[in-house]
Amino acid sequence: GLSSGNNALITQSYWHMLFIIINFFRLLVLIYQRFILELSDEEKRIYEYFKNELSAAQFKKLISISLKFSSKHGDILINQGHEVNQIGVIISGEVDVIKNNVKVKSLQKGEFFGEFSFISGELAASDIIVVNKVEYVCWDQSILKKYLSSNIEIFNSFQRLLAKKLVSSLNT
Repeated sequence: GLSSGNNALITQSYWHMLFIIINFFRLLVLIYQRFILELSDEEKRIYEYFKNELSAAQFKKLISISLKFSSKHGDILINQGHEVNQIGVIISGEVDVIKNNVKVKSLQKGEFFGEFSFISGELAASDIIVVNKVEYVCWDQSILKKYLSSNIEIFNSFQRLLAKKLVSSLNT
């Protein structure tokens, strides 16, 4: 009688201690992500476009698999009717979206390109042509898809971000 009651109490105490340790560890991770994680000045600038959907830690992981490029006036980033291998976000400068030789709109800092093909897997619906010098960060689509498939939390956040960007672009 008494010994089995003590064993139950000891077992319960171990579970409480384990619960406390796990939550303490999670608290340390949150503190690190919110207050200690450092982003470079350039990463902070880019993070502005992601901060509503991604934590700084998620962004840091995502940006680690990206490449930064600079292109000059007239450069073609995406060709209509061709396979799109990248998805990018503009850091500075401007590009035009040209469909069937007609300018549809311009994209500026904080706006994505290649996102329609990233989501649909279809060929490019339009050309993306640099108007004035543009700096952008881009991800190889296959690498990004593989990365996101193994990081479901970042995948969900990234999908939400793209969905919001797509909806806002359809409303303009």
